[in-house]
Amino acid sequence: MAAATATPPEQGQMVTVRQRHYVVTEVAKSTFPDRPLKCSGSDPPHLITLSSVEDDGLGEELQFFWEIELGAKSSADVGSVQSPFRSGMVLGFSEEA
Repeated sequence: MAAATATPPEQGQMVTVRQRHYVVTEVAKSTFPDRPLKCSGSDPPHLITLSSVEDDGLGEELQFFWEIELGAKSSADVGSVQSPFRSGMVLGFSEEA
């Protein structure tokens, strides 16, 4: 697995981490020194707080360092509409005379 993309997500964005779907609730720059965490960039890593939107883990929280998490990625399809409760609605109109 590859490390996360260099750019951290923004609050409110959907992300996939550890093969599960989450919404970002907080993004904070870490106060830990960069050297012990061996991040690729020169900036300190970002501490990301997530809230699960999965049916079997709704509301569960997860915190990790974005730059060193394996396989973390933001939602790539910005055109798709994602619902945190996985519900959908179909609008239909019928003409009755």
